Amino acid sequence: MEPRDDAAAVDVPVLKVRPADRPSDGLPGPEVGIDIPTSRALELLRRGALRIEGQLIHGSNHTFLVRVEDEEDDALAIYKPREGERPLWDFPTGTLCDREVAAYHVSTALGWHFVPPTILREGELGPGMVQLFVPHDSQEHFLEMEGIAHRDVARLVVFDTVINNADRKSGHVLRSADGRLWAIDHGVSFHVAPKLRTVIWDLAGQPLTADARTGLRRLLAALPDATSSASDASESPGERVTDQRATDQHAASDHTPERDPYRRNESPPDAQRLPQRSDALADATRHAHAHPPASPAAVAAAAALTHLLAPAERAVIGERVEALLHADRFPTPDPGERSIPWPPV
Repeated sequence: MEPRDDAAAVDVPVLKVRPADRPSDGLPGPEVGIDIPTSRALELLRRGALRIEGQLIHGSNHTFLVRVEDEEDDALAIYKPREGERPLWDFPTGTLCDREVAAYHVSTALGWHFVPPTILREGELGPGMVQLFVPHDSQEHFLEMEGIAHRDVARLVVFDTVINNADRKSGHVLRSADGRLWAIDHGVSFHVAPKLRTVIWDLAGQPLTADARTGLRRLLAALPDATSSASDASESPGERVTDQRATDQHAASDHTPERDPYRRNESPPDAQRLPQRSDALADATRHAHAHPPASPAAVAAAAALTHLLAPAERAVIGERVEALLHADRFPTPDPGERSIPWPPV
């Protein structure tokens, strides 16, 4: 089989549903593609037979275009097996697929649903991430898109800040035929040390939008008190980095990860220090930004992070949310750090 290097060249709908089986328009939940609810897409990804169609050769890690099908539906998806992940010196080995799934759950907890349905499951090459494929124009990337709503840009910025996305390339934002934006490729996210690198600095320093604040409050309401459960209040963020490496089941590796020439030259994670969290700041943030009760879906999404991220990584999610709400402004690039991924597209 000749590998396909362009998934967008395969002209199929996101999820093809036979006319007799199409769900009604009244089904709850955000819609994926034309006429299938997210719950059905997730069921298909989890239980459908998975068959590799070809390999996408432009990524850093092994990435495959697969077809997933059951008795009712079929769809294309992206499959990234854990064993195909290239080791990185600053992320625990074998955890990138977990981080991709965690990003999907954070998008859900925010209520924005722009990460395609993503799960962990067994595949032909072992366990890995499987994500619903979104048909799109592969020649169009974020920096060339016109007519993007301000709300969507703001949501992407907030989302990347919350997950600490170290690789928001322009090509990691897709636009489907209905004009909806989708965010993909979140394997190098959720590190405890600041690593935000993105091409989307359009709103730097501007006040948060009301919609962004609502999403952040929704996420904060859904998160458990991760800080108290993950570490003692006296434990520093630097110590939590060490704890993360000790507790993560994939931290051990049989080979030394290579340093990526496109990633900035940082000190090893053990030596990095996050700013100390202020309990007074957290209390003031909660008081000033009261949030409504979290929805069951948001709570379930946040709870799923327990099985995907180390305790320290979960703890700092809430800290980032609180810091954004307290500042009430979109982040600005740090002049002393590389703030744009390379290559940017």
